[in-house]
Amino acid sequence: MIAIERMRYLGALAGFLMSAAVFSGTLPAGYTQLMYIESTGTQYIDTGVVFAYTNGFSITYQVTSAESHQRFCGSIGSATDSRCCVGANSQGDGDVSLAYVGWNGLVVSSTAGVQDMSMGTIDVNYRNLRFYNCRDAGNGKVEVLKTQNATFCLFACKNSNGTLTYGKCRIMAFRISSGDNIAMDCVPARRDSDGVLGMYDIVGGAFFTNRGTGTFTGGAAIGKPGQSGYVVLDYLESTGAGQYIDTGVIFTGQHGFAITYQNVRPASFHVFCGSRADGDSRCFLGSNGQTTPTATIGWNTVVESGNVNDLCKGTASVNLYASKSYDCRGTSGSVSADLADQGSNTFALFAYKFNGSISNHGNCRISSFTMTKGSDVVMSLTPIRRLSDGALGMYDIDRRVFYPNLGSGEFLAGAPLEVVYTGGTVIVVR
Repeated sequence: MIAIERMRYLGALAGFLMSAAVFSGTLPAGYTQLMYIESTGTQYIDTGVVFAYTNGFSITYQVTSAESHQRFCGSIGSATDSRCCVGANSQGDGDVSLAYVGWNGLVVSSTAGVQDMSMGTIDVNYRNLRFYNCRDAGNGKVEVLKTQNATFCLFACKNSNGTLTYGKCRIMAFRISSGDNIAMDCVPARRDSDGVLGMYDIVGGAFFTNRGTGTFTGGAAIGKPGQSGYVVLDYLESTGAGQYIDTGVIFTGQHGFAITYQNVRPASFHVFCGSRADGDSRCFLGSNGQTTPTATIGWNTVVESGNVNDLCKGTASVNLYASKSYDCRGTSGSVSADLADQGSNTFALFAYKFNGSISNHGNCRISSFTMTKGSDVVMSLTPIRRLSDGALGMYDIDRRVFYPNLGSGEFLAGAPLEVVYTGGTVIVVR
């Protein structure tokens, strides 16, 4: 855990410097970490934590069935106040549902539906800004959470009289914060002695098992006791034939990003990362396709750097929150205006999303990617190979979420990076 947190801070300081060969096991001997655990609608976990407005939580989930008013996690104080509840509400049109926070719909995702088996991550902070980020919906604020005495549950929501409402879903990661501290950090796990599935809290050292009926099902193991589940790679490479990664985050004027990349296909217009809206695309990075191609930020060439035909790594960073500054392969300056609303176009790597579709696939390498909201790191991604099945993708250091290829074809990968763990410090050996 210390090593993971150390890598998170390195990523926040400089994404292109953050790299390591393997993530050390976060679970003690006797437990195996899983990709997820899944409920069928009668299982649930009770964390025992009473949720108050001074707390926040984060959950990474995957819906397995679109049904009316499912609950993925939470607790509520009354029928009129349920802002620490996450669920899905049936829209009555082919059982299409939308992810939401709160029974009264304080947050509703803008995705077409949550029955598509794609993952979503919801973050809620009731302590300071009272902000939320719900799947691919825009960021915003919620009202102060009313005090309630129901304990917070996973795969269900508990109200003040103890009544539970269940959901059918998978959970990949879950955290509760108290003030500035992480109070609970749960990962899906299997207890090796009896095969029981549950969520293991790596902060409190407790294993939470099913309190309902039936049994959980589990995803593939991502590491054995004392071993790692992932190998960090020097880079991930797309062939330009359809590979891409979708971060699920809509890029707004309050965000920034930093990416370390390497152009592979010269003399061709293609995209390294981004999302685009009509008339404004300053969260786009690509090659301009000239005989001597240059790196370009923005369809309207807000920024152009020097040659990207040299296979040397370049680092581009954009801050559209405060100073509106950019740095693209040594070319620095400032962006002229705030980023326009990106609509439902989430930010992608190795391509960009425009009008809801992926286009202009890149032929490039990415060594690191960091996204920020204001002064906070939203995600810090590094190239990785999952040991359970050999899949290549990007791994979010902070949330321990794996982002696979959602397109056609297969990624190529760079060499594994070696690390030495000394007193909780990660030392990269190159």
